[in-house]
Amino acid sequence: MMKENTYFVTINMKVPQGMMEVGRFFIGSDKDWAMESFGRLRGESHTGEDDVLRLDLLEKHEGTDLLLGQLSCTLDQLEQNCKLITVDAFKYFNLEG
Repeated sequence: MMKENTYFVTINMKVPQGMMEVGRFFIGSDKDWAMESFGRLRGESHTGEDDVLRLDLLEKHEGTDLLLGQLSCTLDQLEQNCKLITVDAFKYFNLEG
């Protein structure tokens, strides 16, 4: 029996030891929708060592996380992105999914 893949957007913050996950949104099991939703988020697709805040799109399959996308963002963009993710998830799970 094959297990269903699930998708998450994680919020990562720079700390002295590197990047640390400080939040996680579950965004379902539909890869196309997860990619589309992540594509609407605000930020820069080029990421680097100077990033203070970063969003990662992860696919979880049989306990392993696969990185599908990353965005570097400001605190203001993070606020907007959290709202976008929540609205998208609400619509998807309650109206479309």
